[in-house]
Amino acid sequence: MSGRLQILTQALTVIEEGLDRELSPQEVADRCHYSLSTLQKIFHHTFHLGIADYISRRRITRAARDLLTTGDTVLDIALRYGYASHEVFTRAFRRLWGETPSHFRRHRSFSDLYPRPIITQGGTTMTTTRGFDTGLYDVIQTRLGTYALIFDTVHLTEVNDRFGRAVGDLVIAECLKRIDEAREDDMPLLRVGGDEYVLLTGCTEAARAQALSDEVLRRNGEPIACAAGDVPVGLRCVSVLLTREMMQPDVSWVKACMARHVREQEG
Repeated sequence: MSGRLQILTQALTVIEEGLDRELSPQEVADRCHYSLSTLQKIFHHTFHLGIADYISRRRITRAARDLLTTGDTVLDIALRYGYASHEVFTRAFRRLWGETPSHFRRHRSFSDLYPRPIITQGGTTMTTTRGFDTGLYDVIQTRLGTYALIFDTVHLTEVNDRFGRAVGDLVIAECLKRIDEAREDDMPLLRVGGDEYVLLTGCTEAARAQALSDEVLRRNGEPIACAAGDVPVGLRCVSVLLTREMMQPDVSWVKACMARHVREQEG
């Protein structure tokens, strides 16, 4: 692994260990024995986010998990992750999820909006493959012979470029919400890339998996309201029968399946 990737991996570990206490970008850089300006450039290049924004997204993701898996009050969770008050936490939570923590706790079952990334080096070049530490490969081994639905967000890059990444975050959250609302409790949902999500349906019949896909996609074009105005949200989906031959420890097979689907649709 190259020196820069080692530094990035170390920085991600430092951040994970400090999500429940005060942690500044400067401390992250200091503990990695690296200059802050250079580390910021690495984060922007890899995640299109600064270090502080990355930390904020990971904290809110961990807080969302705690909302769903513990009986702790919203205030207790806010204080755990360094927010000075219920109000400050609610504003930060709403910016990422588009709803209040209390509403999220009542109506959601998926919380892993920004899972911890896995960074690997592709060959001997500095190009990187970015996946997420979701345990996808291990989970899939128990679901061979069933159908997975691979979704991605349509025109997310254009949304980010036109309206900013804050609006893009809300679009991603809305996409995951639509999938979450259609799935059943025993269907794991995982975010595996910037705009890619996998729903492990457990279905052995293609028609049942297709019905789930149709339920999500029928909402394509419905907008979300934000400060920039109404922004349409859309997904596309491909249904894939999981076989041992297609599995890879990383998420390259997910991207390959979606790319093939897009080519077929455009052809």
